[in-house]
Amino acid sequence: MPGQKFVVIVGIVVSCCLQNTLAHAEVVDKIVAILDEELILLSEVRECLNNPGARMLANFEASSDPEQAALRYLIEQQLLRREIQYLAFPKEKEVVKSLATTYIINTYYHKDAQAFAEKVRTQGVPDAALEQELLLSMKGIDYIRRKYRFNADIDKPDIVLNLFQQWVKDLQARAKIQITF
Repeated sequence: MPGQKFVVIVGIVVSCCLQNTLAHAEVVDKIVAILDEELILLSEVRECLNNPGARMLANFEASSDPEQAALRYLIEQQLLRREIQYLAFPKEKEVVKSLATTYIINTYYHKDAQAFAEKVRTQGVPDAALEQELLLSMKGIDYIRRKYRFNADIDKPDIVLNLFQQWVKDLQARAKIQITF
């Protein structure tokens, strides 16, 4: 009987210690979305918001909810990364860079090329950082140009952009996306 009391007392002490520890637990990160089976964390969204290249290209400041805008951008980037991460750097760099920039202007600046040009001028983000941030879109556009080279006039920018935008929409439609915040 005295052994049982000791076990009960130890159990109560351990329980109190655990309860005290749990009361002071701190949330380190938060899941804000699930893309298929991949978690997207709040820290990733905030990191994206702090990335000068992403911030400028995706125009987060123009959104009423910058975190939601960054999440949308992250999801699109992740979908592109899945599909084309192993493709080589585009051979026709200037052509696909121009098309990728036009895609960004159409998607995130509501076709306001002047606003984009002004932001590029005033933000002072280095060209290398912008190109790095554009890389997935550039690879995606290059992929579309190669995929449709026999079926469409890939020398017409509007046709390539429409095919690329449709492909991105198809990727988003096929993905299972759950937003949790």
